[in-house]
Amino acid sequence: MTRDEVLKFLESLPDERIRQYELGATKFVMANGSCELENQLLEIMDSLIPGNICYNAFFCLNIYYRHVKDYQKLQDLITTNAMRFELHITFDHLKALFELESDGFYSYHDVLLATYKDSIHFDDNAGFIHLFADVFATVCEKAGLSSDDPLVAEWYDRALNAVNRAIELDPSYAKYYCTKARILSIKHNYPQALESINRAISYENSSRADYALRYSTYLYHKAMIVSATKYHGLEEALKELQALIPKTGVEETSSSSELVPYCGTEPYLFVSYAHDDKEKVFDLLQKLSDRGLRLWFDKKGIPSAVEFTEYIAQRIIDCSKVLFFVSPTSVNRDYVRMEISHAISKGKTPICVFLEETTLSAGMSMQLNRFQHVFKYTMNDVDTISEIMSGLNDEIQAKV
Repeated sequence: MTRDEVLKFLESLPDERIRQYELGATKFVMANGSCELENQLLEIMDSLIPGNICYNAFFCLNIYYRHVKDYQKLQDLITTNAMRFELHITFDHLKALFELESDGFYSYHDVLLATYKDSIHFDDNAGFIHLFADVFATVCEKAGLSSDDPLVAEWYDRALNAVNRAIELDPSYAKYYCTKARILSIKHNYPQALESINRAISYENSSRADYALRYSTYLYHKAMIVSATKYHGLEEALKELQALIPKTGVEETSSSSELVPYCGTEPYLFVSYAHDDKEKVFDLLQKLSDRGLRLWFDKKGIPSAVEFTEYIAQRIIDCSKVLFFVSPTSVNRDYVRMEISHAISKGKTPICVFLEETTLSAGMSMQLNRFQHVFKYTMNDVDTISEIMSGLNDEIQAKV
């Protein structure tokens, strides 16, 4: 395809507000995607052609990089062109898609809020409306949220209404029914979830190039729903049995009670961790504290009169480095993701201490690979502490 042909297509795209804009751009990239097209689109962006052609080229590049899963190029593309294109009404949509698919460190709440606003603004665009519902389902699955989690309580009804609206606008689009099934299963509405996922399977267009991938995705979610149905039944039965067992009145004690967050002005380490991992974390923190390290962590460290997130953000800004305890739980906790994202954006180097073997997403690996990794689960505490200390510069070691 020649440069003139690419330009002609970019000029022909409709207004970015309507569904046909994204569908048309996606169809074009899927049919012509190649390194040659990538270079042509980059050249067109750099040529500063007047009108919306440069942004249309940017939009198509986003689709191409997501398709080939080159999230490093995609992140660079979005970051370097943010100031140039952020006023375009579909820019936040592209950013949300990148965050969702690359799964780097970002705030679940922030991406939900951004996609929800888009779903309201583009109330006749099924794609934008569905993205919000898809983000909600994905966040709940990744974070392993239960039906009574505050985030679920806040967003569930809006997400279900959104996917129903997307289906109303495009009732034959199979993927929307899959998303609805995933949402319904969050609150244990398994009969309707199975009905919806079966519709997705039957409605999918077998002539699509990605039919096999979509079909297998639907089968995966159906299997998850069937498994969840059985597990929920067992869980309810277990609760009934536990209610019959008399309580002993013995309360658990925490070995971390002696630790107090550092509140002075000398260099300190900000500790980011999931509370579910506190036993492993605080056992090691106690040993680090015994070595003289100043540590700040949120347990007992939040003044009640101070707004939580503002205080946390300032403690990250004021710290020397961040001690990030990595586990399958922590990488999916919203507050941990916000802390790490904020720390990296403020130039604070994280020392990544892996409590157990943890598979990082492409986006997370992309953000963390350049920082120190300490694999605690493969070594004893003495070696772990030595590795952590090696990541502290001389100034910090001299003062802590």
